[in-house]
Amino acid sequence: MLKSLTLLLLLGVAVWMDVQKGRISNRLIVFGIGLGLMFQITTYGVYGVFLFLRNISFPVILFYLLFLMHALGAGDIKLFSMIGSFLSLKGLCHCIGYAFFSGAVWSLLPKAGSGLFPSPPEPACRPLRWTVNLTLPSTSPIPSVWPTPWREFQ
Repeated sequence: MLKSLTLLLLLGVAVWMDVQKGRISNRLIVFGIGLGLMFQITTYGVYGVFLFLRNISFPVILFYLLFLMHALGAGDIKLFSMIGSFLSLKGLCHCIGYAFFSGAVWSLLPKAGSGLFPSPPEPACRPLRWTVNLTLPSTSPIPSVWPTPWREFQ
């Protein structure tokens, strides 16, 4: 119970720092990792050091490729490592899954108001007619079905 409340408090401070400053302090991460080590040792004894090292290394190994592709920041990996210092490996995997799912839902919210799917593509013949209209002068005797761009934007 105390371990969960401590983790929630640390995550709340991390959210506040991220919203206020746009980054999470490394001091908070190191402090949280230290507390996580303390909780692991008090719960599992010397074996807790092994669990601690495994759980903080897991996000680094898992997300290193995403970090190299600039799809995930180093701060995210450090925060997942801090979370892993408190949780079991199964709990950490669940946390990562929930975080990625909620991030995906959050990224779709702006599209929900404007429609999730784009409008259907134009017929294949329209770009050709548009190109033909661009070549005709504005005083051409040939009637144009499609508006020419210079008339459309005046």
